[in-house]
Amino acid sequence: MTTLWIDGRTARTGGGRTVLDAIERHLVPMLDGLDVRLLRPTDGSPAAPLTLPGRRPDVVLGLAESGNLGLGGRHASIMLVRNWNCWQPGGGAKSELRRHVVAHNARVADVAVFATQTFADAVGGRCRGRQEVVPFGVSDEFTPLGPAAQGSYLLDVGDWYPWKHHETTVRVFAAVGATRPELRLKIAGRPVDQTLVDAALGVARTHGIADRVDVLGSVDRQALAALYRGAAAAVLLSDRETFGHPYLEALACAAPLVARRMPVTDEVAPGATLVDGDVSTIAAALDAVLSGPRPAPSTPRRWSDHARDLRALIVEVLA
Repeated sequence: MTTLWIDGRTARTGGGRTVLDAIERHLVPMLDGLDVRLLRPTDGSPAAPLTLPGRRPDVVLGLAESGNLGLGGRHASIMLVRNWNCWQPGGGAKSELRRHVVAHNARVADVAVFATQTFADAVGGRCRGRQEVVPFGVSDEFTPLGPAAQGSYLLDVGDWYPWKHHETTVRVFAAVGATRPELRLKIAGRPVDQTLVDAALGVARTHGIADRVDVLGSVDRQALAALYRGAAAAVLLSDRETFGHPYLEALACAAPLVARRMPVTDEVAPGATLVDGDVSTIAAALDAVLSGPRPAPSTPRRWSDHARDLRALIVEVLA
């Protein structure tokens, strides 16, 4: 029987965890006829070479920053390239180790799979093997049908990293909320950097709106879908994304979406209001969105679609 190893050891939180969950829920059940070995974050250091009892794999499928796709011996390897930060300088010793692993995997992988054409164009030249674009998807919870959170509020979604610019969202909210006293701002995402949370709340206090800003922390998919459905608008001002799950989630729930224009949003969020410029420009665009009708629901790409396309690629590699 053909053996496939799936290396998800770095998928502890955030986007990596989302991808691994989707692989486990959607791809693995499609791989009947294969001997599938799934490595989770509890299965050893992600920087260590892959080791499992039994026969060596015929194919290794791994996140770009996971382990070592070059095991020696005869096998094919498919690298899922999902994280822009692994290709950027800075971040200390841990980030440097991840970049070393990613660079090695890029040299040895037979196939590099990118979630967007934008990302493939940006870093694909560093990969030795064939390149494919297989877009991610959104979970089935993200639909306009279902319970919606109550109240009048804007929604910002993303873990607290500098490039998410939650503080800018607070400033935009201060401008728009000045004439909309019923409006609140809810920010959903893991507080991975408390200094960023404190800075954003400091801005809110300066503008006298601290009592209208809710920092929710991490929320599960069902709760997040309800937040999208109830939002007056989703405001996502990140300036760096590999794919951008929240864009698709918002559009799948028929939430009006205001996002910063960049190549990846042009590719994955054609139904959004995309803006350039400073706080006042973004606030003006958001005010127009709040005064207009809600968009029609999109027909989103689901994780099952991603799994089907990834399965076809695995079958092709094995042929």
